[in-house]
Amino acid sequence: MNYRAPGIYLRTTDFERIPRIALEESSIAGFVGLAEEGPYNQAVRVYSFRHFQSVFGGFVDFAYLPYAVHGYFNNGGRECVVVRIAHLSDGPGAARKAALTVRDGEGNHRFTIRAAAEGERGNLIRVKLWYGNKAALPVLKTEKGGDWVEVEQTEKFAPGDVVCLRSGRTVEYHTVSRVEAPRLFFHDHQRAELFAGKERTFCENKRISLSFVKQHLVEDFIGLSPNSMDEDYFVRAVNSRSRLVQIEHVRSGTPLPMEMHYSHLEHGDNGVAGLTPGDFIGFNRGLDDRAGLGVLEGLEDIAVIAAPDLLRMAGPEIAVVHRAMIDHCARDPNRFAILDIPDFENILEARKWAGALDSAHGAVYYPKIEIRNPDASAGAASSPTVSVPPSGHVAGVYSYFAETEGIMHTPANRFIKDSTGVTREIYEDEYEIIYEAGVNYLKHVPGQGVTLWGARTLSKDPEWRYFSVRRVFSAISQAIRDGTQWAVFENYSAGLRNDLVSQVNVFLWGMWNDGYLRGESAEEAFYVLCNAELNPPEMIRKGIVTIAVGLAIVRPAEFLVATISVKTAG
Repeated sequence: MNYRAPGIYLRTTDFERIPRIALEESSIAGFVGLAEEGPYNQAVRVYSFRHFQSVFGGFVDFAYLPYAVHGYFNNGGRECVVVRIAHLSDGPGAARKAALTVRDGEGNHRFTIRAAAEGERGNLIRVKLWYGNKAALPVLKTEKGGDWVEVEQTEKFAPGDVVCLRSGRTVEYHTVSRVEAPRLFFHDHQRAELFAGKERTFCENKRISLSFVKQHLVEDFIGLSPNSMDEDYFVRAVNSRSRLVQIEHVRSGTPLPMEMHYSHLEHGDNGVAGLTPGDFIGFNRGLDDRAGLGVLEGLEDIAVIAAPDLLRMAGPEIAVVHRAMIDHCARDPNRFAILDIPDFENILEARKWAGALDSAHGAVYYPKIEIRNPDASAGAASSPTVSVPPSGHVAGVYSYFAETEGIMHTPANRFIKDSTGVTREIYEDEYEIIYEAGVNYLKHVPGQGVTLWGARTLSKDPEWRYFSVRRVFSAISQAIRDGTQWAVFENYSAGLRNDLVSQVNVFLWGMWNDGYLRGESAEEAFYVLCNAELNPPEMIRKGIVTIAVGLAIVRPAEFLVATISVKTAG
């Protein structure tokens, strides 16, 4: 620098090219389950239970998901992602859209009105159909059996319009083929004698009106055209604007459909009876081709996942999906599975279930919990309490701890709001048996509710016994992996290794200072190595630099080790 005048000079150093490592602490839950309505196999971000209801409907007998999401927000959750599933394949028990076939006076099919989404809720949709006129002009001239009429204002008609020729009680429908003032020509010939005389003949340009009603939602489509070439064609208008229905399989021409006074759509099905493990597990074939758990794979900010409606299936089917959920989380170590297990009467069955899973990427909670019935619409005749799987409520507690105290704190010994009891009381000696296998017991405290009694993973390895340890290790490892990606564009050198060690050391010192790591000193809390032993000549020639990071999460100076390798530019 040339210091030519008094003042403060800023000098740029190489350290400015090295970004700071940032820890991402997500508290968002991902739910996969059944709902009353809403889109299938789409990730919908939900910010309150009222928001959930506006998309997926309310409490229903066949679904635990609404209770789980309600419990999630009630216990501290602020945001979640919901994926609605059903059995969508063809065949018995599959989800179907409610529909109504609209026919003409001769019983012929004219078009189908189909609900916008699958499910029984579509059966609530009512349809009204009636007709009006864009124009009704007297016929000035025609001929017996002719295919034309003369009117004063042909500009009110266009090819494709459906007209009604009315003379007293005699009515005929025709489709306009062409307009040559003052004549309108039709595709077919008149069948009756329609002459101007004692009974005047009128030519009416017909307009169709439709109304769709679903509880408090009303959609009106007034004065539309049955002419597919008209900009106000009724099918195009309904299909582009309606939230409730779509019109399909349209047969154009005449005669027109019969008028209807609030006929219901029917045969909608929620796709619950045919549900299979594959509907929960789903797939991930690409951005726009995902289902079930696969829908959540593309979302990086989900911390925990749950599928409360699994408990409506048989035991072997539940086990298949539980394994898939754990494998899903193993592919994304920042993610954790909260599993509901069946309400076994014999606690040895619960122990056996947990022991078969053996993973640091999931936890099981047992048994079901009793909560105050949150369904305000159920009425006084309904039960004041309802038993539900605990995963949604537990996810809310997890989220609360992550938001208020940090992911290093164990989400346990906290009462579940609105809980009144459990479906099976566990005695002290029984609890010791199941806790040893990694089953987290939900303990009923009379007069206070239900509390989370433990936060253990399913791992048999003592180092990965607690959820908070797994979470902190995964979050720090991911932060280091993401934060060291700048080295990909650097040439391999001793200076690069030193820069990486310095960068990671600064980050981990902050983690220790904030309470994520244990130890009276930084040396007891963590270490960072990038030495010759980790980076032998053959790896140097390949441009690969490796860092070993030791983290004391459980006890000081007892390190869990993460090894991270970066392929550099040369």
